[in-house]
Amino acid sequence: MRISDPTSSQDKKKKYNQTNSQIKGELMPEANQLSMAVSKAVGNIGEDNDNSQGKAKR
Repeated sequence: MRISDPTSSQDKKKKYNQTNSQIKGELMPEANQLSMAVSKAVGNIGEDNDNSQGKAKR
């Protein structure tokens, strides 16, 4: 491995990963709740229209 500037890419990666995981930590629960709600709604639609749109079931 070649070490040219230890502060440049490694620190950027660390900062990026930290902010990335922070964002994921803050947003993922909400996104999961949203996708759960959406899949429930889609599932309900699939059950309601069972004859015409059986494909909506997942």
